[in-house]
Amino acid sequence: MAKYRISGVCKDSNDTIVAYAFHTIMENLTGRVVKKTKAQATAVLEVVGNSATTWVWNYKLIKSFKSSISSLKYSSYG
Repeated sequence: MAKYRISGVCKDSNDTIVAYAFHTIMENLTGRVVKKTKAQATAVLEVVGNSATTWVWNYKLIKSFKSSISSLKYSSYG
């Protein structure tokens, strides 16, 4: 039984999904992205017990978060 996250898709010129960005979920970490064709993704998810969820990125939130982090001032104690 394996768990996966899908973080993106690749489309052809007809706007048809041809590949997926898969991440393997392990106990304490998420694996690096692996590009899987539609056929590979289907085969992985047809295995009994395997599952996948999608990550939906909020790029506006990420940009805002990065901006707020870069404006933080750090002080050292010692």
